[in-house]
Amino acid sequence: MGRADVAARRYMADPARFADAFNYAIYGGEEVIVPNALTPLDSVSLEPGIGRRRNSERRRDGLKLWQAMGDGRAAYALLGVEDQTAIHYGMPVRCMTYDAPAYGDQIDGIRRKRRAQEGMTGAEWLSGVRKEDRLLPVVTLVLHFGSERWDGPRRLHEMLTPADEVLVSLVPDYRINLVSPASMADEGFRKFRTELGVVLGYIKYAQDKDGLTRYMNHESRFKSVGAESVELINELTDSRLRIAEGEEMVDMCKAIEDMRAEARSEGIEQGIEQGTMQVLSGLVRDGVLTLADAAARAGVAPEEFRKRVTML
Repeated sequence: MGRADVAARRYMADPARFADAFNYAIYGGEEVIVPNALTPLDSVSLEPGIGRRRNSERRRDGLKLWQAMGDGRAAYALLGVEDQTAIHYGMPVRCMTYDAPAYGDQIDGIRRKRRAQEGMTGAEWLSGVRKEDRLLPVVTLVLHFGSERWDGPRRLHEMLTPADEVLVSLVPDYRINLVSPASMADEGFRKFRTELGVVLGYIKYAQDKDGLTRYMNHESRFKSVGAESVELINELTDSRLRIAEGEEMVDMCKAIEDMRAEARSEGIEQGIEQGTMQVLSGLVRDGVLTLADAAARAGVAPEEFRKRVTML
C-alpha cells in the first residue's frame, strides 16, 4: 500500500467524514447518518459472528456499524468504505468478496444462537435460521480519490465474457456504489458538510490549472481549509501547498498562488543554470577552458559537470 492510500485511509477513519461520504452517496447530502451513531466494527460487541473477519476475507479500508438508536443494540446497517487512489478494474468482484462474508457471518451468528433454542420447525432446525430472522444490510462505498474519470466496470455483468443473454440473466448482477470526483458536478461538492467535498473538488481540477482557478473563485470554503485536508491534497495530487508550522487552517487560494510563483521561479532558475552549463561546455569543447576549470566555475565536481552536460 502506497503513502497516498495510507493517507486516504487515515483521513476517512474520521467518523464525520465517513458519515459525510455515505450521506452524499445515499441521501444526496442530507444528514441522516450522524457521526456519533457510527462505531468501528473492530471495537463493538455484536451478536456472535457478525462482523467477524474470516481468514480468507480481505481487510476493508473502513467498516463501521451504524446504530440508528444509539443504544448499542439497535443496529441498522454495516457500512464499509473502499478508498481508491487508482482505478480498480475488478472492483465489483472485490466488493462482493467483502459483502458476501459479512452476510455469511451474520447467518453463522444467528445459527449458533438458534441452535440452543427450542421450538424450531424442521426446516428452521436444518438451516439454523428462523423464518422471521433478518440480516443487517451491508453497504460498501467506493470512494475514488483520483482525478481521472473512472473507466472500470461498475457492475459484475460488465466483466462477464459475451454469452447467451438468457444465461447471463441467471447470473445475479452486482453493482458498486461509486463516488468519483471527475464525474461529479461542482454543486455536488457543496453537498458535503465536511472538508471531504473540498478535497474531492480540488482533485477533480488538479490537472486543469484554469479550471481549478475558476472553480476556487466560486468556492469560499477554499479560503480556510484544515491542515489535515491540505496534507491529503498534497499527497494525492503531488501539489506543494505550503503549511506553516503550527498552522491549523490554510488559505488555499493564497497557497496555490505561492506554489505557482515558486514553480515559475524554479523554472527561471533552471533555465539560467542550463544556459550557464551550455556556455561552459562550449568553452570546454573549444579548448578555452579545461573540464576542471569549467566545473569549478559551475560550482560542481568535474564528474557532476560531465553528467549535467550530457543531460542537456
